[in-house]
Amino acid sequence: MRYWFRNRMAGLQLAVTGVLATVCILTDPGEVAVPPIFGSISAVMVLNNVFGLVLAIIYAIGLARADLTVEDRSVRGTGVLDASLGVTMSAIMLLGLLGGPGNASVVRDVPILLGITMVAARWMPRSLASLPSIAYFFVGLLVGRNYDGETWWNWPVSSPSGWVSQGWIISSVVLGVLALVIPTRRVRQHFGADAD
Repeated sequence: MRYWFRNRMAGLQLAVTGVLATVCILTDPGEVAVPPIFGSISAVMVLNNVFGLVLAIIYAIGLARADLTVEDRSVRGTGVLDASLGVTMSAIMLLGLLGGPGNASVVRDVPILLGITMVAARWMPRSLASLPSIAYFFVGLLVGRNYDGETWWNWPVSSPSGWVSQGWIISSVVLGVLALVIPTRRVRQHFGADAD
């Protein structure tokens, strides 16, 4: 446990999450309209929305520090610990709601971005695992809102308390936890590791 905590930089990740949650508590940020590129209604975001992106990047860096050739064979549940860290970071960010309604989208973004990062870490290099969530976030903002309501896939511009956001929070966290917790039961091979 102590080795995992140091290896994943869990202390740093929790400290950064605490600082960002404190910033949210102390501020009720103003909104900025992001002009859409496809002619829909502008998306609205706050400066604190970048907090989720920062946490996704730090989380992916921590996941990338794993030695998967060892951890795949280990009986210790490092995947459970990795998933628990992401869920804990999301729970800490809930404190940001104390800062006002402007931070609701920030609190919504963190579990979704971390959940997508967890899923990506299962099937792609972990050092790049935050890229799908970051790309998805910016594409969603730049596409903007529809005139006839919220689309199911575009959570970055949906109402933080709406059904789209709630569905994405639940599904991304559940899928992310499963992606890290369910063991692969195979040892990843390094090129030339078995060459004699």
